[in-house]
Amino acid sequence: MPHHAKEWKILENLLSSSGAGLRYTKSVVLRTLPKSLGFREKNNSDRPTSTTELSLPEDAWTKTVNALIRVLLRKIPKNTLETFTWIHNCVVKKATLESISSHHGASLRRLDLGPYIWDGATSMDDVLSLQALCLPSILPIRSVELLLTIVLVFHNRSSLSSLDLGVEFRVVKSLMSDAIYEDSNPSNRIAKRIKYEISKNFQDDERPVCLPNLTHLRLRGLDFGTLMYGYGQQLIDFRVLTHLTLESCCGLINALPKLGATPLPSLQSFHIRQEIIDRGFLNMLESFLCALPPLTALFVLLDSVIDTLDLISVMEIHGKSLQALVMDLRDGDRIPVLEDVSAWRRQYSIAIIEHCPNLIELGIPIDWAELALRSTHCRMFMNYIKTCLPKLQILNIRNLPEIPESVTAIPTDTMVKGLALEWMESLIWANLVERESLQFLGGLGDPPSIVIIAFGSLMYRDLWDGAHVYDNSIKNDLQTLQTFLVDYRRTSHGEWAPLLTHLSTGSTKFNQHPYRDISILEPYWLI
Repeated sequence: MPHHAKEWKILENLLSSSGAGLRYTKSVVLRTLPKSLGFREKNNSDRPTSTTELSLPEDAWTKTVNALIRVLLRKIPKNTLETFTWIHNCVVKKATLESISSHHGASLRRLDLGPYIWDGATSMDDVLSLQALCLPSILPIRSVELLLTIVLVFHNRSSLSSLDLGVEFRVVKSLMSDAIYEDSNPSNRIAKRIKYEISKNFQDDERPVCLPNLTHLRLRGLDFGTLMYGYGQQLIDFRVLTHLTLESCCGLINALPKLGATPLPSLQSFHIRQEIIDRGFLNMLESFLCALPPLTALFVLLDSVIDTLDLISVMEIHGKSLQALVMDLRDGDRIPVLEDVSAWRRQYSIAIIEHCPNLIELGIPIDWAELALRSTHCRMFMNYIKTCLPKLQILNIRNLPEIPESVTAIPTDTMVKGLALEWMESLIWANLVERESLQFLGGLGDPPSIVIIAFGSLMYRDLWDGAHVYDNSIKNDLQTLQTFLVDYRRTSHGEWAPLLTHLSTGSTKFNQHPYRDISILEPYWLI
């Protein structure tokens, strides 16, 4: 959807028509990314000044947008809408939420209110069968949003299979001020209220697990230990949990060992992003990962790492079962942009390549300084990929080389595409011996398995357009995730040659692509 109301002509025309086609509508998604999240900085500053704020946009046309959506909701036959997603640069209003509840509460299965809170007290008592609830940026200093969050969770406790809950706005605001967000109060209030709702409806000896069928849990900035174990009320049944994501959560140093001692027979995927990592945290994380059952997906982003990670022990447990792996370590945030802040070591790449033969998706940084010193390093790396990771289809190199201060203009798209082409040609080169052997036997062989290659990694500003913590510059653009589809054609000599098509700059979340899931590209740094 457009950013501005004056551009909503298509929606206005739809609403002024008979709306006959709306009887088939099952999903309403407003997914335009915000133009501004309130970050303010001086153009010539590497880091925002102390006046940097995180504010919510309050445009004059917010009421108009909400009114148009309410008309749309009423034109859709009652109780047929299954998904409502609001990711737009205006606040969803109380009346809009009440319209969703009253007109489509019985049919609604997924509710995603994106990065913005709603205004004013409201009731969504008719929403009783949600399967997925996504509220990533509630503002717990306002009891209105917190109470509605708890009521939605409690009223849909039996049907919820996916819960995404967080205070990501507040985490980003803290990091922008050089502080780590460690506020347990929101989690305390949520846990305490959930216990109250449970005790109000059940006898002490009959208290059930609050969310017995939850398989996917994602927490952002919340205190995992308090939510899971606080106030004597178990929030979820860990035996059925299949996907767990913990991003910038506090209290993990004590909570993860307790979780590691809990049977997790169904867990398939574990994602973690954490800032400020000391030796104690690394030791705890290594022990926790080694205590988990073999995973099919593991995403680990660690910021401000000051020591090495024993990755070999982790890969010995999970390597053979892993199909998707993202592993990225930094020694600080990427400000200024030109610096290479990767804490990646060559031994990590070797551990992954030697222990993970079934990987289909891989996202790691590399040591660009070593690559510059050894002209054959790229060919060697891709030869390892070809030999040791024969099933790999998606490769994301999550960092890019430092840019000299003297450089003032870089054709970024051309440069990164040229880099991707060089890497794919190195993979083709790795096929030479095998292909010549096959030709001797009368065959030409198959093309390489990689179908998507990407360079760079996402940041918070890439997901929410306008939340820039750096100047808009060509140098900054070079670090933005660039993703390419890879196809292959035969040359006149019968050899394979790669054909690259640019898929996206930044997030691929809303791009059309031939793959059902390329979520390996989505893990992002906050700053």
